[in-house]
Parts: sequence; C-alpha cells; structure tokens
Amino acid sequence: MKKIICIIALCITTFYSHHSHAQYKLNLAFPNLQTFNNPIELVHAYDGTNRLFVVQQRGLIYVFNNDPAVSTAKLFINLSGKVSQSGSEKGLLGLAFHPDYENNRHFFVNYTFDSVTQTYSRISRFTTSMSNPDTAVTSTEEILLTLYQPFANHNGGKIAFGPDGYLYNSFR
Repeated sequence: MKKIICIIALCITTFYSHHSHAQYKLNLAFPNLQTFNNPIELVHAYDGTNRLFVVQQRGLIYVFNNDPAVSTAKLFINLSGKVSQSGSEKGLLGLAFHPDYENNRHFFVNYTFDSVTQTYSRISRFTTSMSNPDTAVTSTEEILLTLYQPFANHNGGKIAFGPDGYLYNSFR
C-alpha cells in the first residue's frame, strides 16, 4: 500500500511540476474594444467585409471590423424583447450566417423564450438591411421552428451551416 501511495504521489508531483512550467500569455485581440456582457459566441459572416459579430446571451448582437485597432462596435440587432432574460442557460444561444449571406443577407438565430409556465427554443431567420449592412431588420423575422423545452436548463443552442449547405442546430 505504501508503494502505491508513493507512486501516486510521484505521478501527481510529475504532472503538476511538468505543467507548472508552461508559459501562457493572454493577448487581447481587440484591446480598444468595449467589453461585452455575457458573450456566448464570436461569428464571422464570410461575406468579404471582414467583420465579426459578438452574440450576447440577453439578445444583443454587435458587429465590428476584424482589426486589432478597432475601438467601436455597432449594435447589429436587438432581440432582447424576444429572448428569455432569466436563467444561466437561456437567451440568445446561437448565430449562423447563410452560406450565400453576401447575396441574400439572411442569418439565423437560436434563442429561448418563456411563456407563462414553459420554456421554448426557436430557430428564426432574419435579413440584414439593404441600405446598411451593419444593421439587421427585426421585423423580417421568419420563425422556422419552435420547440417546447421540458426543462429550463441545458437547452443547447449552437447553430451552424455544414459543408453540405444544411443548417444544423443542437437541442437537448
């Protein structure tokens, strides 16, 4: 028994001493940019504009240039009136841009919303403004799927287009 404890102690010591010498450094990609509240995803539209979109859990999506010197982000869309505002695993949970977004301006979101006593997940499609590519039009929402969630947590939320061009989504 003493030998086993000694071997375990040696393994633990080796593991920690090996990892304690690792050199990690945090570099801020956008040091002049505002901080975001509850960011859950950073998405690129691949539309030739080199912009990034930050999705915040409580329903806001911001857009900014993919440039280390960028200092401002613009509000792309405000869905806070539609998404759940309570719970750590609810709200705006995913964003995906259509593979042909550059031409059709369609993007998709996954969010939860609450009725009186139940939680639902929703997949919706929105369209970006013709005159301002940094603004989406809230009134263009087309609801594609609404799904009852039996529990208020573990709602999934990742949404993405696969290489086959199909839209994929995770639900619990």
